[in-house]
Amino acid sequence: MNPLKQKGFWLSLGGIVFVDQLSKLLAGFGWFGQNLITNPGFSFGWRFGSTQILTVVLSLVWLIMGWILLTHYRDKYVYIGIFLGGSLSNLLDRIIWGGVRDWISWPIFQVWNNLADWAIALAIGGMILEYWYRKWQTRQKWS
Repeated sequence: MNPLKQKGFWLSLGGIVFVDQLSKLLAGFGWFGQNLITNPGFSFGWRFGSTQILTVVLSLVWLIMGWILLTHYRDKYVYIGIFLGGSLSNLLDRIIWGGVRDWISWPIFQVWNNLADWAIALAIGGMILEYWYRKWQTRQKWS
């Protein structure tokens, strides 16, 4: 089954980009009572060279990860759409705003993130949990 021909892939990818960008726009107008910050670095504010170099590197990583996921995990098209949608939304921020716009604050950990970050984590977590569940199912069959 080709994920690119699945509506679930395109709906999850487009939906994540739309909802994340909309949430960032609304946060910029103060709708959620949080500040909107722009993180020019990587996860957790880590910096690796200039923002432009990081954007180019992450664009290449996005293309490579997309190709790997679409060619090797064809039955996980909704997870792939969620992962690539979150990644694409953050990549669009880098291209347009010079960094990722974050508005969800975790003061205990001094971390800021956004809905795209949560989508990426959800997709990875979902794929891992599904993998473990399938492993567990096959063990139950042979027990």
